[in-house]
This record gives sequence, C-alpha cells and structure tokens, in this order.
Amino acid sequence: MNLSFKYMLYTACCLSVAAAGCNKILDQKPITSFLPQDGNADIAEANNTAVYANLRTQWGEGMLNLGELPGDNCTATVGSVTNDAETFLDNFTWNPTSKYIDNGNLVYQSGYKAINAANSIIASLPLYKMDTVRRTQIMGEAYFLRALEYFYLVRLFGAVPLYTNAVLSGDPATIKNNTQAKRAPVDSVYLQILSDLSAAETMVGETQGNTSLNHVRPIKGTVNALQAKVYLYLRDYAKAKDAALKVINNSAYTFNANFDALWPAESKGESIFEIRYDETKETGNFISDEVLPFPLATYSFPKYPRPTADFIENVADTVNDLRFKYRGPIVKNGVYAADSYTSFCIGKGIGGNPDKGYFIYKWRNVNNGGFADPDNNGVLRLADIKLIYAEAENELNGPAGAFQQLNDIRTRAGLLPVTIADIPDRQSFRDELDRQRRLELAFEGERWFDLVRYAHDAKAGIGHTISALDIIQQGRGTRDENYLLYPIPQSEINSNPNLKQNPGF
Repeated sequence: MNLSFKYMLYTACCLSVAAAGCNKILDQKPITSFLPQDGNADIAEANNTAVYANLRTQWGEGMLNLGELPGDNCTATVGSVTNDAETFLDNFTWNPTSKYIDNGNLVYQSGYKAINAANSIIASLPLYKMDTVRRTQIMGEAYFLRALEYFYLVRLFGAVPLYTNAVLSGDPATIKNNTQAKRAPVDSVYLQILSDLSAAETMVGETQGNTSLNHVRPIKGTVNALQAKVYLYLRDYAKAKDAALKVINNSAYTFNANFDALWPAESKGESIFEIRYDETKETGNFISDEVLPFPLATYSFPKYPRPTADFIENVADTVNDLRFKYRGPIVKNGVYAADSYTSFCIGKGIGGNPDKGYFIYKWRNVNNGGFADPDNNGVLRLADIKLIYAEAENELNGPAGAFQQLNDIRTRAGLLPVTIADIPDRQSFRDELDRQRRLELAFEGERWFDLVRYAHDAKAGIGHTISALDIIQQGRGTRDENYLLYPIPQSEINSNPNLKQNPGF
C-alpha cells in the first residue's frame, strides 16, 4: 500500500458522517505514520482528485432529484407510471430515512467526505515539498470546493455541523471535536462560505495551466460566480451584482448563441463549473439512463425526474421558444425512438414499453454499458450569472439597467427583447425574471432552490408569483414551513449525539 493511498484511506474514514463500521477505526491508532512534511506533488494531486470524486457521487443522482422533484417543473409520476421510490419528493412525505436523504446518503455524506478531504489539503499542503504556484492553486481549489459543499448543505438542511479542521490524528479528543460537532447557525455557515471564497479568489489563477480544465476545476471566474450566487441568497444585491459583473466580463466564458448546442454539457464556453464524468477514466454519470426513455436509455423502467405536463403544455412555449422548440425525430439503431424538443423529448413507447410522454433531454448520451454515461453535470453557467446580475440590479435600482442581461437570455431563446415600456417597474421585471429562470434553467437542479429562496424573500417584503410554500400547500394541504428544509439523515442523528433534528421530523 503506497503512502498516498494510505493517507487518503485514513482521511476518508475520519469523517463526521462516517459509517458505523468506520467508527471502530476511529478508535484505533492511525493506520499510517505519514506526516504532511513527507508530502510531495504526486500525493497532493491524488488528494485533490479525491475531493472531486465525492462531487461525482453527489451530482450523479441525488442533487438533481432533491433540486427538481419537489418543484413544479418535474415529477416522478406520469399517469399510471409511478416511480414509488421517488414519489416522497413529489408529495412532500419525506422523512429522515428517505432515499437521497439517508438511504444511500448520497448528498449529505458525500458532502462531508469532500469537506474533510478539502480540510486535509488546507491543513497539510503548506508543508508539502512541491512547486509553490501549483500548491497555491490546489489550496484555492480546496477552499472553493469546501464553500460549494457548505452552500448546498446549508440550503438543503439548514444549520449543519461546521468542520474546518482535518481529522489528522487518532487522539480521541481530536476525533470528537472534528466529527461530532453541534449544528452551526445558518449565518455562521454562510460566513464560512464567504470566507472560503475570499481565500480561494486570492489563490486560484485566471486560468488553469491546462486550459481544458477551466470549466471543471476552479479559476477566478468560478469563484466569482459562486460568490454572486451566495450573495443573491443573502439578498446582498450590491455584492451579488459586482461578483456577477466580474464573470460577465471574464474572457474565459462566452455566451453561446445556440442554446441547443449547450447540451450535453462538456466544458463548452458558457460553462463556468461542471462535474466531469468520463466512463473510461472515472465514475460514469447515472442521469442519462434515469431520465431518458428506452431505447435511448439502457432499459425501460419508471424514469425520474420527468417534466410535468403542466410545465410543457402551459408554461413552456414549444412554438416560439428555441429552448423548447421541436428539433426532429431521434433514431437509435434504426428505430424511431422519440421526438426531440431541445430541453425535453417525447418517448414513443417502442415495443410496448411504458416509456411514453415527456422526458428530460439535457443529458443525451447513454453508454451502452448502462449507468456510466459521459455527460457532465453543470453546476454554474453564464446564463445563470446574467440572470443574477439582472435580479440584483432590479432590486437595487429598478429595471432600467437590467434589461441587457435579461434580453440576452430572451433573444437567444428566439423571443423578442423587452424594454421599460413593456416592464415598467420592479415587480413586473421580477415576475419576468422569475419566469426566465424557470425556463432557462429547467431540469438542471435549480428550480426547488429558487422556489425556497422566493419563500424566504417574501418574509423580507420581496414578492414572487409563486414560492415553495405554494407548492407545499398543493402537496400537503398546508403551508408547512418545515418542508422548506430536508431532515438531517437519521444515521447522522444516531452517530452524533450532539445533532438535533430539523423541526417537524
């Protein structure tokens, strides 16, 4: 067993979310005598790669479903075809042991694994014998990735344990302090996120040494994009606008004139940060097989998430909007399998299988081996940042200075630009912006986060046409604010006596 593998194995086990079997390892002496000052560039690169592996686990299935299925764009039930394993997200009946929340623990546990791997890099890398420029870049990536993880965890679960120290010792007191913390207040988590992003911004370069990595590894534009998004959630519109403008003016990114050409995601010019999958080198992506109809996917089963009929038929414009316009038949192995409409497709139910109706079509490639697809998962892209700029400007100064970014989104979609004569005030601009976010980012794991944000905005006097509370009302018959958050996984409550569950669960 080489030193880098032993080091990664040790740090992987020493997590706040370790499985019960790993707790016994924590009670023992460290399995390696490796010291940070013995580190070198090869070990640093291996540890850096390990952080990204956890992101692939999260985004490969769990994040999309938690971010889409509770919302009004997607469903797990279409007519008589129901994926019973996912309907709890549709109808707001989730609990602390539900799939994606605890069963498999794809999001919470993988998030803390990535955080601990980042913590290990931040703690140890200053002592490594390696090129200082590369060391600084990897450190910056670790700060960014820790911030990204906490940003998702705090929005999904609310107050969460805040770990910034690596578990690098077998001392029981150290393990307890770094693996069994109480939940930190939401404000404290956001302060840590912003602090990490500030550190990352000073460390990462304007570009990666290998420019092909600019869209899958953090550079300054990546950090600025996440800063814009975080400040938007905090309603710090001035800082959100400033950070967004840095991204819009960054020559590393180009606004693609052809929306259809964005899919599948593969480090294209509009991409700011995406989770890379390569089935020949890394873990493949599950999503294509889960969302596409057979025979585009490996086999037929109740797919999820799927576009709701209401969204396609009453919200999307399949005649004029190029994001939803008919593209043509999809033929696989000589079989007319589906019709493509840019962001979605209509399955034909070939061979009598139940894969009929609307399906997501932003992931398009299925590896013939199944559930190991090469399509990347987008996390941040330029269109989102343009909409953030427009929203921040509107909230600060009204709509007059926000039309350019909004119209970039509209005109690419084949829609006419709008002016102050069409949208004369903050509220009407806000309504149009919300609509364009819903259409532009449909099926990308953003809708539920936006709806929850709108519910919190309402408490600050910022009105939106619809929020998560309206959707919860439809699903549960009551505007139960407890469902603005997911519960802490039960396995984490069981293993950490200092954790308290979210209200209502």
